[in-house]
Amino acid sequence: MKLTLLLCLLLVSSGQILCPQAPAPQQATIPEPKTSIEWFSRANEEMNIRMPGAASFHMKVLFHAFPGMEYLGKGEEPRIITGEGIYEETWVASHLWRREVTFADYHAIEVESDHGRKMWASTNYEPSRLMMLLDPLLDPVPRYLVSREGQHSAIAKGWHIDHLSNEGTSMVRIARGEHAASGEFTDAFYFSPRGILLLEDRYGLTTSWSNGVTFADKIIFTRIVVSAGERTLLTADATIAAEGQADPGEFELEGGSSDAGKTLRPLRFIEVEHGPILLSADPVWPGADHSALSIYGGLDRTGKFREVELIVSVNPGADKDLRQLMEDFRESRWRPVEIDGYACQTLMYVLYVREGQQQTGSGPVPIR
Repeated sequence: MKLTLLLCLLLVSSGQILCPQAPAPQQATIPEPKTSIEWFSRANEEMNIRMPGAASFHMKVLFHAFPGMEYLGKGEEPRIITGEGIYEETWVASHLWRREVTFADYHAIEVESDHGRKMWASTNYEPSRLMMLLDPLLDPVPRYLVSREGQHSAIAKGWHIDHLSNEGTSMVRIARGEHAASGEFTDAFYFSPRGILLLEDRYGLTTSWSNGVTFADKIIFTRIVVSAGERTLLTADATIAAEGQADPGEFELEGGSSDAGKTLRPLRFIEVEHGPILLSADPVWPGADHSALSIYGGLDRTGKFREVELIVSVNPGADKDLRQLMEDFRESRWRPVEIDGYACQTLMYVLYVREGQQQTGSGPVPIR
């Protein structure tokens, strides 16, 4: 949003974003990256603890999911799953790991070993707040920004680099406006001068990493906060320790390998075969002149848009129109996203912009 810079500076001045305290004198003479891809690659090298050859670890994350703005009818029960959750991960190598999560009534285990990748879950739908956590936890720097395919595609284009400072604190912002001709919505990443990713603002959904510690020469942030403006949607606190001799049975589940669409790992649009395709009537938002809004939720494996919520709005107009729009999306039907021929779940945004009498609907936009 246009308020991204103000938001970032407020966070810095209030101390909510903390640069890692780990000394790095050997990096003092490393030249500053010159392109957006170099910034993303630098951050990935500093923060990715799951690279081939990385140190084994055990991580435990305690998280709390807060309600969102659902615009439900009178007497309707909230659809967004909230409350306390626990995520644990044991990682030994790229193809030897275990993830387990308990959140409300949802419980899942995913493992990978020489016998393949397997997943068991209590339901066929992963709650959106869980995906909201795993997205920045598993890949602080989105894979598509550092992958070979991403670096040679249109994804690598259109980014602008700005150097910011506030009361002696310096940051680098890499951003681009997309999916809205008016420039209301932006995709922006904020880095420390060293090249550590501290904050992401995607269409009004802000993720911040803080409380940095050093683990096996990597920077690990032990606190993640996801918010929409002044509303906190998710907080997470992690602990990490070196993994000793792991029990081989820890990485096994009964049954055969899971299909590509059944995974806890949030899938990116560069990985799927096609984006979501709306099969029902297109929801219409009357809106007001010069207004914009972004909507977020989970598209399940059957094509239902679930846990739909408003992330941010600018001059949104009447509440009844927003309530009707949100209801239309909850009732909408889609062709599910697929990977390797299997239906998979994805998080997605839908963006609306109205300039005068002209409305632009730019969604859906699969997350990251």
